Amino acid sequence: MASLRHIYYDDRSPNIEYAGQWTEDSNLYKPGVGFVYGSSQHRTVGIASLTFEFSGTFVSVVGRVQSVTRGDTNVTGTWNCFVDGLSLGSKYPGVAAQVNNFALCEGSNLAPGPHRFHMEVQAEDSFPVWVDRIRVFPDPGAKYSDHGVILDPQDRAFVFDSGKWENVRDSSLRYTTEAGTSVTVDFSGSKVVWITDTATRPDVWLPSANSQGSYTIDDSPPVSFEIPGTPGGAVNPQQQILFETDQLSSGPHRLKVTYLGSSTPLVLSNLLIEEGEIAFTERTVRSNTGDATPSSSPNVGAIVGGVLGGLIFLLALGIGFYFGVYRKRRSTRMKIDPVDLYTATGLADNKTPAAANVFAKGPQRVATQDPHWQAHAAFHPASSAYAGPSAISEPEPPFSDVGNESVVSYKARLAAEDSLDSIRRSPHGAVIPQVVRQHNDSGIRLQPMQMPEVLELPPTYTPS
Repeated sequence: MASLRHIYYDDRSPNIEYAGQWTEDSNLYKPGVGFVYGSSQHRTVGIASLTFEFSGTFVSVVGRVQSVTRGDTNVTGTWNCFVDGLSLGSKYPGVAAQVNNFALCEGSNLAPGPHRFHMEVQAEDSFPVWVDRIRVFPDPGAKYSDHGVILDPQDRAFVFDSGKWENVRDSSLRYTTEAGTSVTVDFSGSKVVWITDTATRPDVWLPSANSQGSYTIDDSPPVSFEIPGTPGGAVNPQQQILFETDQLSSGPHRLKVTYLGSSTPLVLSNLLIEEGEIAFTERTVRSNTGDATPSSSPNVGAIVGGVLGGLIFLLALGIGFYFGVYRKRRSTRMKIDPVDLYTATGLADNKTPAAANVFAKGPQRVATQDPHWQAHAAFHPASSAYAGPSAISEPEPPFSDVGNESVVSYKARLAAEDSLDSIRRSPHGAVIPQVVRQHNDSGIRLQPMQMPEVLELPPTYTPS
């Protein structure tokens, strides 16, 4: 499932409608607490309002406030915010301060769908009110335009390549103090702004010495930037813009940032990406050559190659089984010597009647000497038909004695090969004897021809 990101609208966005006494203020108010996004804010010193329609479940207006303390009261301009006519209240600084990047009001846990945000302001010259940007958490599937996206360090687009990155307790911040540490992020957009923060270790004051870093966009040369330290006794600047890229062509890019050291840490609070993608879907991942390649779509070539490779492997396995097992078994069967056949069946046993001339005499049934077969015959009396030659009852067809030893061997071998498949073993492993019969002719016996029945009739005479 896609991971949604917060989006933001700059104060110049045409999606924001201003009414009343508003002016553009290009002062960035540096040095100071917090940062100003872009090159301007909208400022009012009188009665003014703004309206913004959106779809989402969260909305917040961020700007600048200026307040002073009068007696026991903190005095500043006033404002109130509404969503769909319901008041969200207001937020004010607890002490006298001049603060940028301050959340003036916000509404959360809104019902998904379209909403109408409205803000009413009463200000004066001594206490102006500024609006810098509006932040929204979007609805899945809703359409948005003229926006940017916010990537916090938890975003899956970040790849913390090397070195040591540390977390800040109860915060999403990531930071490093180890020179050479880098982070890479693939994004689609037209500009990147890196936001840093000084709240890495609240219990320890940050170093005052500056550090160095560099970044590259795609295959462009490295661009150096300075990581400012915090002088002792100075106000904590909190979130600040560390660097921002030049305007890029809208589309996929790769940003790589490297910490060069060696005093103030490199801190990642979030990235602001103009025209960025609302959802992280792993759709755009850049290759080593810098080209955008789809990573979520299947690699058709790899799938086809894997399937073909699997089929070839199975075919080779089947051929190997055939030649290694079946052909070996067949070869073993064809190489059995007839003499081994005599031994296996008990025909070579001198105690067996007419064993030496079994192929020259008529059909024989030979008793086996295997004790397992004898035990089998004892439990199965039907097997006693194989007790010996006396069990033969059918008449013997004509056979001839063969005096030529070579002919006998030849015919014995043929008979052995032809009858080998009929040899089976009993369940106890003993060889079941078979009848071996050698014919002097083709062995085919025709049934006697039936004589036709003759019907006799008397002669036929012609009339006289």
